Amino acid sequence: MSEKLPRLIGPVDATLFIVAYTIGTAIFRVPGEVAANAGSVSVSLLLWALGGLLCICGALCYAELAVRVPRSGGEYSYLYASFGPGLAFVLAWSALFASPVAIAAVARGFADYLSVLLPLDESLRRLAAASAIAILASISMYSTRGSTRIASIAAVGKVLAVLALAYVGIATAAAPEAAATAPQSVWQLAQLGTAMVAVIWAYQAV
Repeated sequence: MSEKLPRLIGPVDATLFIVAYTIGTAIFRVPGEVAANAGSVSVSLLLWALGGLLCICGALCYAELAVRVPRSGGEYSYLYASFGPGLAFVLAWSALFASPVAIAAVARGFADYLSVLLPLDESLRRLAAASAIAILASISMYSTRGSTRIASIAAVGKVLAVLALAYVGIATAAAPEAAATAPQSVWQLAQLGTAMVAVIWAYQAV
């Protein structure tokens, strides 16, 4: 296993790449589901804050692992160094199946949003999703720097989109809601669990 890869990405590009990876498609799709299951704006905001705290803890863990295991390979290297080749092998195979599914979900989200601007039936949506995957994959294989620039542009666009949505939400806020009662039934707790799962997916999804 190679210890190091050529260093082609600078700190700014690396930061924007992480931003683009963190602000995934889910943040534009699940807030309504989170709000519906949370039952109130205050509980919804609390769940988002809790999810952010969990992600910070995870990021700090990864930062510590990167310092202690300074090798190429990411999670594979960390598991290999910590628990041996068995779990690292399982992770590699699970990523082989999970990553394409995640990419397909993101591409489908792109096609669904594109259909809002252009009249696309189901076959054209699938074609648009497949074309997006093919184009971006070709760029990534051709040039690491080129794909990094696209990720940087996407990061800036995502940040601006999130800020714009936040501004519109604040500017068009309705009257203050009535005080929400704390969830007491098992069903209400299950709804909070569903909302929290959506929050974690939004923080984790690409």
